[in-house]
Amino acid sequence: MSRFSPDRVNSLAAQIAAELNKEPGVKYLQPEMMVKMGIGRALRTELATDDKHTAAAKQKIAKMKNGPAEGTVQYNALLDQFYREELATLRKIR
Repeated sequence: MSRFSPDRVNSLAAQIAAELNKEPGVKYLQPEMMVKMGIGRALRTELATDDKHTAAAKQKIAKMKNGPAEGTVQYNALLDQFYREELATLRKIR
């Protein structure tokens, strides 16, 4: 489950678009609303990918015979390790 609501993602997209618009070297080739929508779409895609990798890492821990309890230091360390492995696999594919 994503950490951001759809409204929050849209708000972030609008903030990013506004900041880009302030830059003198940035000129939109599409209407600003289209730019915001594209940024929002990219954010949602990235969050969904992140959620997928987190779920895969949690599944690896759950499959362990004597896996640590959720929330423990060992669990969090393994979650981080497996998450990084998932990201490394993604980079190899691309």
